[in-house]
Amino acid sequence: MPNNSTFDESKQILRNKYEKNFASIVIEESMSKGCEYHIIGQMNPLSNNITKEQLKELESELENPTGAKVIPPPPLEAKIMMFSTNCSTIVSTLQFDEHNSKKNLVTGMPIRIYERKIQNFAIVSALIALVQALVFVQQISYTPTSSMLSKISIFTIGLYIVQDSYLSILHMAIALSHQRVFISVSVATFFMVISFSMFGLRYLISIWKTQRAESASEEDIGVLYFWFYISILIGMFFLYWYSSNPGPKLLKTIFFIVLILYSTWVPQIIRNARRGTSKGLKMEFIVCTSILRLLYPAYFFLVPDNILFLKTSRSVYVLITWVLIQVLVLSLQELFGPRFFIPRRFLPEVYNYHPAISNSDEESSQIVDSNHIGTSNTLGATSGQQGDVVDVVDKTCAICMIHVDTRSPASIILGGASYMWMRVKLECPVCRSPLPPI
Repeated sequence: MPNNSTFDESKQILRNKYEKNFASIVIEESMSKGCEYHIIGQMNPLSNNITKEQLKELESELENPTGAKVIPPPPLEAKIMMFSTNCSTIVSTLQFDEHNSKKNLVTGMPIRIYERKIQNFAIVSALIALVQALVFVQQISYTPTSSMLSKISIFTIGLYIVQDSYLSILHMAIALSHQRVFISVSVATFFMVISFSMFGLRYLISIWKTQRAESASEEDIGVLYFWFYISILIGMFFLYWYSSNPGPKLLKTIFFIVLILYSTWVPQIIRNARRGTSKGLKMEFIVCTSILRLLYPAYFFLVPDNILFLKTSRSVYVLITWVLIQVLVLSLQELFGPRFFIPRRFLPEVYNYHPAISNSDEESSQIVDSNHIGTSNTLGATSGQQGDVVDVVDKTCAICMIHVDTRSPASIILGGASYMWMRVKLECPVCRSPLPPI
């Protein structure tokens, strides 16, 4: 029979059950920290002119290309709606105008068409890298001597190599994200890596050693490699940042970095003006490299359906104009001189290797008898001996018999053969001291 004790026991059992249910409800609510969305999508119907057989042939050709003639791929359009019950929000692509007839649709492309675009991009990139490597080899053969290497700005070649490294990273990221096009994109990446590692870095080290002369050491070259890899890591950081947080501000930041990277010829222009030299870089190398490098930003910012899905932007014309201005200034430096655009009073002094050597000069009129300078056999020349000192009116080199008109900063008179040596190596053949640029 029911009594007070059985009633209390039943009451405690029910109470424990309800408390357990309430506790579980509280835990479930605490686990929900965001809006839970449900997505409803519907593909837009295709045109009535496309039959089922044509669509099957298109899908088969995209999956296994055979070269068969098929219809152009129709655009993919869809209506999408997202709603959240716990946040009471709705996000929809359906936006009607005042006549309730206009709708905004989500558009895209089939994955096979996108992969084919990547393959075409990889083929063009491989050709660009191959042409750049050939042009770079011609530039290396154009500057075989230390005198020619001293005319080249190390920052220009450094920016050139950094651009290639960033493009290699971009291509490798594309290859790793799409396995079906991995091989074709990897070939383009291979050509780029060969271009900047085998040719670019070695050329950069040669310029570094030439301009550092005897002070260049293994530690200095290690510092050069260190900054090169640091620049690559910075580029990878911005690439990851953009892929994780795309936005207009970040896009402007990346465009600003690209603008700096495409200021390749600015250090060379400055070096030409400071040293009073030009023609360190072959004009064909400058023009071809500039055109080939501009193809990438032109594609990403001018083509609507590019492989990175970047929006078209007219700001790329600023980049193109900036590069063309640099090329124009370099060409004008070759035509009118490296300092044509700088007022004379702001120019640093350039050493003159061909001063007017008068007979009253101590070095030119009374020269200790040596094997380098001899008396001339020309008509009207006079000579006389007083001990070991020879009076010279007209001077010729005893080695190559060429008229002497060159004097080094150490007041050493040099002949034609020595001048040719100086064009190979900027070092005095007599005292072995470094020489200013010719």
